[in-house]
Amino acid sequence: MKLLIYEANSGFTSYTKPLANAISEKKDISVSLMTTKDNKELEGLFSCVNILRELDAYKAKLKHGTFCWLIDRMVVSWRNIVHRNRLVARSDYDVILVEFTMPIIDQFYFKKLRRKSKVILTVHDVIPPNKSRFWSMKSLRKLYQFADHLIVHSQENKNELVHRFQISDNKISIIHHGVNSNKTILNKNECRKKLNINEKENVILFYGSIRPQKGLDNLIRALDGIECTLVIAGALPHGESFAFYEQLISEHKIKTIKMIEYISDEMTDVLYAAADIVALPYKYFFSQSGVFMQAIQYRKLIVASDVSSFSSYVNKYALGRVCEPDDVASLQSTINEVIQKKDLLYENAKFDIAINENSWAMAAEMHISLMHDILNIDNLEW
Repeated sequence: MKLLIYEANSGFTSYTKPLANAISEKKDISVSLMTTKDNKELEGLFSCVNILRELDAYKAKLKHGTFCWLIDRMVVSWRNIVHRNRLVARSDYDVILVEFTMPIIDQFYFKKLRRKSKVILTVHDVIPPNKSRFWSMKSLRKLYQFADHLIVHSQENKNELVHRFQISDNKISIIHHGVNSNKTILNKNECRKKLNINEKENVILFYGSIRPQKGLDNLIRALDGIECTLVIAGALPHGESFAFYEQLISEHKIKTIKMIEYISDEMTDVLYAAADIVALPYKYFFSQSGVFMQAIQYRKLIVASDVSSFSSYVNKYALGRVCEPDDVASLQSTINEVIQKKDLLYENAKFDIAINENSWAMAAEMHISLMHDILNIDNLEW
């Protein structure tokens, strides 16, 4: 079987890289990863994975929302989509696994992929988190209808596709976002020394790209009066300012460590190791979160809003507590509860079970079984 994984945005490599590695370890499967020419996140990708660095990247220095920024993203996306289709047309891939594309353009090209290959679309966001000219409900619906099969990461996401987009239940498979089951966890106190944090401090980590729907503003307000250090680590969308959050931090006198930039894998290890709690105070969400799954991987307690599948995971594996979405008072009381019961919650958390049941190896097996099903191939014994 020949598989092409298509990601037109290197921001998805933290997902596609371990998935490609895990799938490539199975028998009789050739894996190719089509990604951007400037992708610097491919270190650690197995040599048996064929890397196609053939896609153009967006210009990083253009101011967000300007005319030039908009045109750059439209043109680059169109070129990449056309290039992908031409490659598939002259190749013999059995399955195309699409991880990221621009719906407003690909709605006109997506169906053509099915002429030679089966097309599986991973729906990381059933509805993208931010309003944009790059997608519409109509363009999303077309992509979901044109694909041979859809992958989502939770039952909640599947329900959204069925009820909001009228997609057939049997066209959707639930495959979890993977977790690295062999992750080495750094020493907590040593990592705190690197960050100049006291050993006894309550440390709350807000990690990942900083978008309004992720609720960092609510988190800052909720920490008013709570003795802790808030670590904010992640990049803003190009051209956007952190000034609004700086003002909130100043108003509420929150002790913070700020890394408003791209975070390397090495620093990610340090930040998670140093933290007590990972906060995901999302106002709304129609996906599964890589940050959430990393918190499991690093064995950290979670405080999350009751959106998407967060409560399902938190309750099943006793990972922490959930609060009401977009509710500062609920978030504040939940954080206080977790801090007060921190030792007991860690003792009862089922991190090992959660990691084993959500490993990349398990995710790979589920992908392969699905591909065999849609190709009508008998599943192999691995």
